[in-house]
Amino acid sequence: MPVENGEVAFKVVEPFKVLGEYREFRAKSGKIFSLSGSIALMGSGIGIFNYMIVEVLNRRKEIGVLRAVGVPKWLRLFGIALGLSGALGALSGLGPALVVASNQDPVECLRME
Repeated sequence: MPVENGEVAFKVVEPFKVLGEYREFRAKSGKIFSLSGSIALMGSGIGIFNYMIVEVLNRRKEIGVLRAVGVPKWLRLFGIALGLSGALGALSGLGPALVVASNQDPVECLRME
């Protein structure tokens, strides 16, 4: 035990105060994680948008031929490409998320909610 001025010093801690500080910390860290997740989603959205712009610019001649021939569903090709790239991105992010979630105690996670 620590000694101050020749007397044994101790500190009284209220459990509810510690719990309140812990909950406050969890709330702040949750906001930080939400912000970083939002930034990641915006970045991935910009990346998919950029991918689609490059794809359209590279296939200008093909699009022109499809429109000249009269194919009414040429836009679906790009929608399918966009959907596939988004699905692959979601699946590649799902794996690490499941690994992180599997390492946590579900009862402890429910208590923090």
